[in-house]
Amino acid sequence: MSKGLNEIQLIGNLGRDPEIKTTQSGKKLAKFSLGVNGYRDETTWVNVVAWEKKADLVEKNLAKGSKVYISGRLQQNNYERKDGTKAHRFSVVARNIIFLDGKKGDNYKEEEEF
Repeated sequence: MSKGLNEIQLIGNLGRDPEIKTTQSGKKLAKFSLGVNGYRDETTWVNVVAWEKKADLVEKNLAKGSKVYISGRLQQNNYERKDGTKAHRFSVVARNIIFLDGKKGDNYKEEEEF
């Protein structure tokens, strides 16, 4: 069986300040929504997750309105709603983050294969 490809690249603006959390196991996590303009200037909102070093950089450098390039992988999260029905949501797990405004030189780019 051949390997598939799960790679996404986006440029957009943060719709809100990043939410910074620490998991029970002590890993730092940053979550934010990214507004991406596309066809006819319609905005698509994408949830983005950044871990560890990337979360630190997001916390220090990004805020609502910041323009950023993100590349990473698409991840599906399954959950159960309060009414008991099953649902899912998608998010992008960031691998590379390039700040397109604000501080320069703090970008995080990871060279890895997955």
